[in-house]
Amino acid sequence: MMETLHANGRTLAYVNLPSSGDDNRPSLIFLCGFHSSMEGIKALAFEDYCRSRGLSFTRFDYSGHGSSSGDFEAGCIGDWLVDTLAIFDHLMSPPCIVLGSSMGAWIGLLLARLRKPMISGFVGISSAPDFTERQIRMALSSRQQEELQRFGRTSFPSCYEDGLPYPITSRLIDDGVRHRVMGNTIPLDCPVRLVHGTADQEIPWQTAVELAGYIASDDLTITLIKDGDHRLSARPHLNRIFSIVDGLVANG
Repeated sequence: MMETLHANGRTLAYVNLPSSGDDNRPSLIFLCGFHSSMEGIKALAFEDYCRSRGLSFTRFDYSGHGSSSGDFEAGCIGDWLVDTLAIFDHLMSPPCIVLGSSMGAWIGLLLARLRKPMISGFVGISSAPDFTERQIRMALSSRQQEELQRFGRTSFPSCYEDGLPYPITSRLIDDGVRHRVMGNTIPLDCPVRLVHGTADQEIPWQTAVELAGYIASDDLTITLIKDGDHRLSARPHLNRIFSIVDGLVANG
């Protein structure tokens, strides 16, 4: 059942699945991607995964996404990190496994740095760290750059079926710079699992390899799924990810 949390002037929608047991197994939280929602295929699949194993699970919408309040165009990485912290602090208890998809992996790394003692595992799926700089800004045409300078916004092509362009603002780009994680050590020492598709047309698989070099953890593996796309939401792809999460859950 969907519930809401009022925090920082926003109404955040979430679904929390409680554990069916009294054990000390980890609770899981899923962080969605850019312009995605907690009703996406992976979020719902992880809920089914956790329900079948009796694990606690939380999925939610950032402000401006899905069923949460706010204007998507007005948001930025820092805002969505604040939303994530509000949900995390309200619902989660250690040990926690963070599941981050695309932009959610970037926000998850920021979350893990701030709540490090609570995090027992991290899974980055098609991780998109610093994508506002590395993918969006680098791909802007001269016309789009001029629109950003003159109007503070432009449009960026969507990779999804509806084909509708995303509004991109100078605030989003500038805030992304302030929250960059690539380039300095990421002080995450829990087990880390990075999963990426070799056919990802949005975020190249080499990003996972580069990201791994910045993460402090010695317990880190990269799984490349041959011909996997950015979404990695096909059933065989999800099953691969579930088997990886099984290992983290078993180790607590």
